Amino acid sequence: MPAGDADPNGELVTNAEAEMDTIDPQKASFQNEIGQIMMVFEGLMTLDPRTLKPVPGAAVRDPDISADGLTWTFTLRNGLKYSDGSPLTARDFAYGFARTCDPTTAGAYAFVLFVVRGCEQWNGLSPTAPAATLAGAKSQLGIRVLNEQQVQFVLKEPAAYFRSIAYMWVGMPARESDVSKGGAKWTEPATYVGNGPFKLTEWKHSEKMVYERNDNYRLPVKLKKWTKLMIGDGAV
Repeated sequence: MPAGDADPNGELVTNAEAEMDTIDPQKASFQNEIGQIMMVFEGLMTLDPRTLKPVPGAAVRDPDISADGLTWTFTLRNGLKYSDGSPLTARDFAYGFARTCDPTTAGAYAFVLFVVRGCEQWNGLSPTAPAATLAGAKSQLGIRVLNEQQVQFVLKEPAAYFRSIAYMWVGMPARESDVSKGGAKWTEPATYVGNGPFKLTEWKHSEKMVYERNDNYRLPVKLKKWTKLMIGDGAV
């Protein structure tokens, strides 16, 4: 291997300090939780590491925005996959965003999507409201799947900052089948399948989390393995 080149089999060990309360993208609120989510998932937009401005991530280009600023259409890159090799579609992103608005999710950051038409009204309902009431509110949500590669958002008012929202953890494409299969424990490695640079392969609670390179990511990273220990003792 030429001097100065990254070791393709490199491993990194760092300290995450403490066990996370959750790494569910639609529920998380703390920095340490979000850090884990962003290793496993990638949003429609991501942040340029130099400028921190939102740039296309899973989306192939900047969104198409209607003249009145209310309708935003994102087009996905061709050939996107989850870490297990299954295809990633616009429907997966629509599910992730909608799940944040769903009152039964009880996500701490649902309010950032209140600019999406119908999100605040649906989220404001009691999770125990009649099924017909919940379904009716959900049907008014301004999130639409146009086709396998396009997801559209209808806002209640113009919001130029929606590009930044499109990179946030609240819109990560949690896969509906994984959430359904895993239930309250879907964030365990077996069902915590994402589309980001790493995949979570081991989680010994209160001890360590092990991430490995996701070779199905659109830009495979050069680090093979990243282990995050949970050592809360500063002296150690």
